[in-house]
Amino acid sequence: MRSPVIVLDPGHGGEDPGAVGACGVYEKDIALEIARVAADWLKANGWEVYLTRETDKHVSLYERARLSNEEGADVFVSIHLNAAENPAARGFEVYHYPGSHDGAVLASLIASRLRKLKNYYPGFLWRGIKTADFYVLKHTIAPAVLVECGFLTNPEECKWLKHPTNQERIGILIAEAIEDYFRQKGGE
Repeated sequence: MRSPVIVLDPGHGGEDPGAVGACGVYEKDIALEIARVAADWLKANGWEVYLTRETDKHVSLYERARLSNEEGADVFVSIHLNAAENPAARGFEVYHYPGSHDGAVLASLIASRLRKLKNYYPGFLWRGIKTADFYVLKHTIAPAVLVECGFLTNPEECKWLKHPTNQERIGILIAEAIEDYFRQKGGE
């Protein structure tokens, strides 16, 4: 039996910075760092992991989904940070494709792990598990989720997200949730 394949997708990259933070950071950079932490943790624990990008380069949505499908991914996790016109908007949320049972299970496990951030961040807000027709969720064969790790447009949240220790916390919690998913699947 082959080892499960995990594809982590740090959002944006290259000429596409994603959200621009109130504290002078870009979504593409923080998403990449969170994905690297998660990938390193998973690899250190014996999992086969691919990243859709490992540097600051542009990767199309089509290429992200194609990589996942070609590698035979068993899960696909896209990592993003949020933005809003209202600088008071804050919080974390996870999306899965409508009707995807396994995507919903993975989203629930990630949500459960991310809620532990309230121990480190007094401003932590859980915004919920949602469904969306995002390209990478729709066009990946594997159960897929998209994690929005807070709002860079909220000055307080941006400052918290900018800190490498907090990026590491988020990455490890996502990795642990992915491991939870495979443990649960193995017990079914």
